[in-house]
Amino acid sequence: VLRSLLERESVDVNTFDSCDRTPLMWALYKKDVSPLALLLADERVDVNLPSHGGCSMLQHAVAGQNEEGLRLLLERADINVNRRNDYGCTPLSFAVDRKNEAAVRVLLRDSRVDVNLPDNCDQAPLHYAADLGLDRVARMLLDTAGIEVNMRDDRGWTPLCHAAMVGSEGVAQILLEDERVLVNFGCNIYNEGALIMAALRGYHKIIKMLLRRPEIEINAQDVRGQTSTPLHIACSQPYTPIIKRLLAHPSVDPNARDKYLWTPLSVAAYTGMGETIDALLSDPRVLVNPQSDDGMTPLHHAVYWRNVNTTPRLLADPRVDVNSRNLTLLTPLHTFMNTIPRSQESILKMLVEHPKVDVNARDSSGMTPLCLALKRFTTYDPQPGSGDTLALVDTLLEFLECARVDVNLLDDEGRGPLYFAVKLGDERLLEALLEHKGVDVGVKDREGRDLLEVAEVEGNNVLVKRIL
Repeated sequence: VLRSLLERESVDVNTFDSCDRTPLMWALYKKDVSPLALLLADERVDVNLPSHGGCSMLQHAVAGQNEEGLRLLLERADINVNRRNDYGCTPLSFAVDRKNEAAVRVLLRDSRVDVNLPDNCDQAPLHYAADLGLDRVARMLLDTAGIEVNMRDDRGWTPLCHAAMVGSEGVAQILLEDERVLVNFGCNIYNEGALIMAALRGYHKIIKMLLRRPEIEINAQDVRGQTSTPLHIACSQPYTPIIKRLLAHPSVDPNARDKYLWTPLSVAAYTGMGETIDALLSDPRVLVNPQSDDGMTPLHHAVYWRNVNTTPRLLADPRVDVNSRNLTLLTPLHTFMNTIPRSQESILKMLVEHPKVDVNARDSSGMTPLCLALKRFTTYDPQPGSGDTLALVDTLLEFLECARVDVNLLDDEGRGPLYFAVKLGDERLLEALLEHKGVDVGVKDREGRDLLEVAEVEGNNVLVKRIL
């Protein structure tokens, strides 16, 4: 019947039906290739006619898993073997995307096929293979003459970067065995190479493969965010095995700084990764008191973020300066007291019980941790009895149980804990201060006002009576 129809000159051999398919397209989805051979023998049949979405005849053959049909199409001299669909996908890329190894093999045997032709996202077939973890396909592509192994897509990612980003271990190994593959080739506009990508995702085996390449730049920094190294990135995640492997590399800089002068130890202290802190502190090369651009040390970061996993580990290391100062001379204890009510009582206890922590250290304004906490709340004018005020008072009452706390120390303006407590207006706190050993109730501020005058100004008659 088909032969009889094709003998008629009036027959439109390229007509589309309601499914947007021509007779040739339908034939490509049939196991019997006899109708297909008849159609292809007719010169009127357009082998380059696309269907909806720009899908070519070769792509229909791939979709129909018709290997013999694919061969027959390629025998036509007029066929466009690199015709792209609306997404820019060539038949070869389409075959890789469909994981059709047989079709890939057939297409690669045709010298007309461009193995590097990218889609609309500038991704070539090798990018597809890396994304999908197709080991055998990747090897076939690499064995093809003219393959560009370091081609970038529109994000600047190379095939190796794709493999590192999605964890395609087999493809990564195949790529890294090829000397043409550049391991330090910045894989995107932010210079995030394969090592940074693998560290970001926590792919230990891929990192191990990358580190075997002698030319690997283990301290390479990206140019986005904090200009982090792979070690910085690994320390921001629970990737202890990766961190240990990076630290074992002879060229790693364990004290590398990002653009905010954070080291990997600073990152680990901030993120609260206890095992990471252990791994870093066990390395004698690691500096334990590095200061970021605001002068904060890892202990500052751990205390500020209330990290109960990293704070005790840092306090237990004798090399850590527990009274280190930031740019405004705040110690870690100041940092804790300055962020109440975001409290974590166990951290306060750790700090106060440490024998070397100076509980009366002064900042750049002469304020002790106790004064700083009280001033912060009086400055922001909290409501008496509010949840924040109650949390502050509870924390300070616990702090006052430490015998080393000096409640008489004044700041540069002559204001002490009693002064701020009166302004805060909390009876429990004032009671605790007045009962503290050695308290000086006759202290005056820089304006010459004593506590009674301050209480009267605040209009708190209860406090006036208590002071009297």
